[in-house]
Amino acid sequence: MELGFSTRQEDGSVESIVYDTDKVSDEAKQRDVLARAGKVNVLTTVAEALTYVANVHRADMQTILKDFPDSIVSQETIDAPELAEEADNSESESK
Repeated sequence: MELGFSTRQEDGSVESIVYDTDKVSDEAKQRDVLARAGKVNVLTTVAEALTYVANVHRADMQTILKDFPDSIVSQETIDAPELAEEADNSESESK
């Protein structure tokens, strides 16, 4: 099995390394790596599923709240680049 990793370096470049787990001569270490790879795959799938479900709930809330314009406390229009940055920040803060 091949496993690839990318790491951002201090200079901003990205180093990419691919390992062949079949070439790990220590069988215990090879089993450990394969078990961890399986766990990482499961966790990645769960994280993607949670993100999807959170986005669906967020969209549903917005759909419901649009029917109640009196519930708006404040509203502003933000340029697209600022909106993307603000969305990234609010997702980071909610974790």
